[in-house]
Amino acid sequence: MQSIYTGKRPIHSFGERLQKEHLRLTAFMCFLGLTLVLPVITYGQDQQRKQDSLREKSRQPLGRFPDDAVVTRGSFDRSINVPGTSGAFRVGGNVIVNTNYDFDNLGFQDISFQPTIPLDGSSEDGENQFRTHVRFSKMNFDYRTPTRVGEFRVFIEFDFFNPAQNEEFVNDYGLRLRHATAELGNWKFGQFWSGFMDVFSQPETADPGGPLGLPSKRNPGIFYVKGERSANAFGFGIENPTTDLSGETDLQKSESLPSFVGFYKISGSWGYARFAAMSVQQRSTEDDLITGAVHLSGRLNLPFIKEHDNLAYGFQAGEGFTHYYSSFVVDLDGIIRADGQIESTRVLGGFVAYQHWWSERARSTFNVSFLDLDHPSGFNPLAYANGYRLSGNLVITPIRDFTIGAELNYDTIETFDGSQGEGLRLEFVTRFDF
Repeated sequence: MQSIYTGKRPIHSFGERLQKEHLRLTAFMCFLGLTLVLPVITYGQDQQRKQDSLREKSRQPLGRFPDDAVVTRGSFDRSINVPGTSGAFRVGGNVIVNTNYDFDNLGFQDISFQPTIPLDGSSEDGENQFRTHVRFSKMNFDYRTPTRVGEFRVFIEFDFFNPAQNEEFVNDYGLRLRHATAELGNWKFGQFWSGFMDVFSQPETADPGGPLGLPSKRNPGIFYVKGERSANAFGFGIENPTTDLSGETDLQKSESLPSFVGFYKISGSWGYARFAAMSVQQRSTEDDLITGAVHLSGRLNLPFIKEHDNLAYGFQAGEGFTHYYSSFVVDLDGIIRADGQIESTRVLGGFVAYQHWWSERARSTFNVSFLDLDHPSGFNPLAYANGYRLSGNLVITPIRDFTIGAELNYDTIETFDGSQGEGLRLEFVTRFDF
């Protein structure tokens, strides 16, 4: 409707104008709200989707194998599973620091080695010596997996007790292979401790060589063991023959037979006892001799004295097996005469060791050991004939995987012609296991 005065539309009332402005303001606010809120909602939804995706991925294993986690606990102590397989492996070992002080010259310093002890009255007798080294530190790899015929295991271990070394500048040591074995069920193939020796009867000592009358040899071979983890066990096998003879060594021939080894073990709450036997072949161009040895060993529990106290023992007798002792050099198993006939060295050795536990973390071992070689006539007059060792120690494990100890060793020796020597060594050991 137009005004009769101006011919224009009439001016609306104030209320109508306010209502129109309110509609415009409401529309603008709705537009502004959608502009600001929608991105926020969209961003929140995107972040939620990302979090859900990450959460889902965290439940999934990484790597190529969707059915296994990257790192999970393995089937044996300190092992981890191999992704995508049923096997587990472990890398282990220890760092061992040996520190020795010899009040008398004991010859070889890295380990007690009686044949190198100077004889009384010699130019080297009575000289004090100090030595520290890490040559017996070890590293090993252990892999195991179940099969339908039993557990399959591969074990390889090295230390640094190799003659190749340079101490003048950098104190480097060459690697030495200790063990390399493959096991399937009850069968063991490769190089490991000889079946003739008893590892579990070896007393705890700071000296790496252990007591004197204890066979200690790693030997390649094939071995079968039944019931190794049961109360009664037995085993048998063949090992590499390594006879060392003196005399007319140009007449010596390589062995044509392996060393045959067998053992039987019985155990209970009282401890255990083990009996082992083996054969040894000695050959020359004119003779072929089969000798042998027996070994009785074990450990008796003594809880009536104190919990964990025990008495370990081992006794050996036979002919032609001195090369099974770590304390000896070559050429002591026997002698080849000028006519090619062989005479073997008779051997008698043993040890007794008592271990007392002062507390859950501290213990001491006191042992006496001996070795007697009855050489046939014609041997070098200065060849080792017999020896004795007395030792005692204190060993403490303040925390897991860390052990310290101190030990005092007294050694006496006698040669084939009756000459004698002796020595006293104080030894400290620090061991870190991993």
